[in-house]
Amino acid sequence: RRRAPLISFQQGVHMIDLRRTRAVVVFCLLLSVACGSGWAADIVTPAAPAAEAADEKNCNPTAIPVHPSLSAQIDKGELLGHVKFLSAPELRGREAGSAEQLKAARYVADEFARYGLQPLGENENGQPTYFQNFELKTSKGASQSCALKLNSGGREKSFALKTEFAPFPSALEKTNGKGGVAFAGYGIMAPEYEYDDFGELDLAGKWALLLRYEPQEHDEKSKFAGKDHTRHAGLSSKIYNCAMRRAAGVLIVTGPAGRDKEPELTDGAGSLIGEFKIPVLHITRAAADEILAKSGKTVAALQQSIDKDLSNKSFAMEDIELSGVSDFDFEVKVTSNVIARLPGRDEKLKDECVIIGA
Repeated sequence: RRRAPLISFQQGVHMIDLRRTRAVVVFCLLLSVACGSGWAADIVTPAAPAAEAADEKNCNPTAIPVHPSLSAQIDKGELLGHVKFLSAPELRGREAGSAEQLKAARYVADEFARYGLQPLGENENGQPTYFQNFELKTSKGASQSCALKLNSGGREKSFALKTEFAPFPSALEKTNGKGGVAFAGYGIMAPEYEYDDFGELDLAGKWALLLRYEPQEHDEKSKFAGKDHTRHAGLSSKIYNCAMRRAAGVLIVTGPAGRDKEPELTDGAGSLIGEFKIPVLHITRAAADEILAKSGKTVAALQQSIDKDLSNKSFAMEDIELSGVSDFDFEVKVTSNVIARLPGRDEKLKDECVIIGA
């Protein structure tokens, strides 16, 4: 017997008719590290169209939602209200383990309850709850043992912590790196754009000096998604490319053609904790130019040269050695997922489940 499709399409949105779903559906919202302004992504998303801004007056975060099993219609104002609440400046990025993150988690749990979803977590007394608590290691700040020293032709220079360099907490323990230095452009390998900063460059045992973000930041016609960022702008992608090439460490510098109003030096990279086992340091342009001095090049000149035609300008430096230490003081915080369940109705298949995560 022919039946209407389970999945329908309305105004470009995929809708699932849950009245005929024969499986358990689990909704899981992850709020553990939901800071949208840190270095974790280092990616700027496109701005919302002006037409959407006009809808703000219609947003209503307390609107009574329509149960999804009864209607496939989406209330645009209600959705915008949720987004505005969870992204409000007052929640300060919802950093894991903070009071603001707990407030956001309670908000989501209240919404799940209003939708009639069953709590799927369990508290310390064995009672059902929407919260699934777990511990997370977070950084309290850089340790004074952090260091960066340059040896260039027998001349030594120690850079100052917090004014000339700042470490990223990419490892769970103290990391050290010592070796030569190679400039590796933006640290990007993107075959889909026919772009490669690495080529035949040998990074093994060397520090990789990288430009932040992507080439041609202000060019709307750039093949790197114009003025918007692609996944290659992310800091984690750049570090991964270097780690896979056995680099001793990574130096990140923000070139003068980078994003406007960005601080030249920052130590924010909380969600990178534990991702890598090599030191990652953010350095000022002045510090980078001092490292580049023997090559006769500068950060500004190299960035301008790459952005001009997207050609490979990477090279290994000679007769210089860099040693660096990255170390942080950590603390353990308790954060939570928010998790709920919509039971299936089919007697044979109700123990199966579809997991929806965000």
